[in-house]
Amino acid sequence: MATEQPSLLSRILFFIVATLAALGFFLVGATVFLVLLGLAFVAFLVFGIRMWWAQRQLQRRYGPAIHRAQNAQYHYYRQQSHRANKKQNEQVVIEAELVKPSDRD
Repeated sequence: MATEQPSLLSRILFFIVATLAALGFFLVGATVFLVLLGLAFVAFLVFGIRMWWAQRQLQRRYGPAIHRAQNAQYHYYRQQSHRANKKQNEQVVIEAELVKPSDRD
């Protein structure tokens, strides 16, 4: 039962067909990847434009009210920060008892 070795011509043809098949699979995979990447880019672009448009509409509709609320919030936090700094600078008296070393024993 001796198996016959493939001829040189069949090995060369197999190598050419396998190389072309691998190249074809690579190109199909790369094409699918690029199509999906393009779709993701378009979706991101559409989402970004939609967010920009919605923000623009909200600015037009509620712009002055948002500005006033932001200013009020800024001044509130600034006032709280000022109070906290003022409290840190105040001296605090802590009630304590003075104990002599001889009293401890």
